[in-house]
Amino acid sequence: MSNRPRSLLVVVLALLASVTLSGLAIDREGVLYLAREPGEILLAGLNLSDLSLRPAAPTRQDERELAQGVPFQSERSFGPFFSAASEGPSTIDVENAQVEVYLTTGSQGLMQCCAEVTATLARERPASTSVLAERTIITSLGPKRPDGSDTPVVIAMPVEAAAGLRALENGDGISLLVSVRNRCQDQDRRNLTLRYDGQLFASRVRFLAEPLDPATSVDGDDDGVVNPCDNCPVAPNPTQADGDFNGIGDVCEPCTFESPVPAFCTCIDAVCDDDDPCTTDSCRDGEGCQAELLEGLEGLMCRVDLLARQVNQASPPDVTPRLTRRRSPLRRTAAKAGRAVLKLSRAIQREKPSAKVGRKLAKVGKVLTSFESKVDKLAAKGRVDGAFRERLLGISAGALANVEQIRP
Repeated sequence: MSNRPRSLLVVVLALLASVTLSGLAIDREGVLYLAREPGEILLAGLNLSDLSLRPAAPTRQDERELAQGVPFQSERSFGPFFSAASEGPSTIDVENAQVEVYLTTGSQGLMQCCAEVTATLARERPASTSVLAERTIITSLGPKRPDGSDTPVVIAMPVEAAAGLRALENGDGISLLVSVRNRCQDQDRRNLTLRYDGQLFASRVRFLAEPLDPATSVDGDDDGVVNPCDNCPVAPNPTQADGDFNGIGDVCEPCTFESPVPAFCTCIDAVCDDDDPCTTDSCRDGEGCQAELLEGLEGLMCRVDLLARQVNQASPPDVTPRLTRRRSPLRRTAAKAGRAVLKLSRAIQREKPSAKVGRKLAKVGKVLTSFESKVDKLAAKGRVDGAFRERLLGISAGALANVEQIRP
């Protein structure tokens, strides 16, 4: 448990089988409301404050208020609210607790996704406090609405304490600490108010035997950041890591080849396509999209085919109109390279002698070198655009590298 100030909001737990605390039977879906009692509460032999939790819903029209000023990076608590003491031994069998409290800021103090609200459920004894459950969420807080349509901060948490901590002896009580830390980057002080004990501001604690439905939760992925503030509400990411600072959490941002920081993306639903038919595209966690060049005969066949398609589909301004003709020197040389690769492939598939394979491989290399020479000459005469020249020479260079990989 943290070392923050010990102010407590108290709750009596709803049990799977009803139990009696302070003479009150709490059903398996118990609700206790924050209230103020006329006298002090006696718990574990101690006189406590007049703040309490009781099963009766508020009947007051005007809510009660507790106010705190919270400086930047500081934490303040509201309460304490204490239950009356247990009148006999019992066991806490409930599995889930949900705190619903109305917290508002001053009129100029919106806390947009920078309010860190913590709830800690504990068992109270004269000489000890034992934590039963604790949960922190990141949420937004705003001013009180004039029409009374404010919604509570909801903190849902499982009760995961060991069996020994769940045992309540005569005189034990239950407490819950609720505190708020100011994490707003403007570093301004925030004036916060806990509103309770009113018909419109019925701050309360609920206890459920069944788990909460994630589909109806304000924190659907259960990572401690409420959905409107979560940069990835469909996958848990309590740190809200966003390596490229684009507002999308890394665990929610599918990798692409355009990802500015490849390490900060997820391979789930990744779109890795570099538009190069001669690579195998994949995604690696921590590395993003990766493209592996096709090698050997497979790479050579792919690049020579790509070279022919680039030349056959070329049009101004990539090339002059004359070079778009069927019998243009570029088209003829690209076609010649395609035929040479086809003969090489057949020789390899038929397991011809290495000397014959070597001759056919040399033929492919010679044709590709001739193609590059023609491209350079045409570019020098202004008949091939500079960018298109670079594209063709890049493909041809890859094909020549494949020739070297195949060489026996």
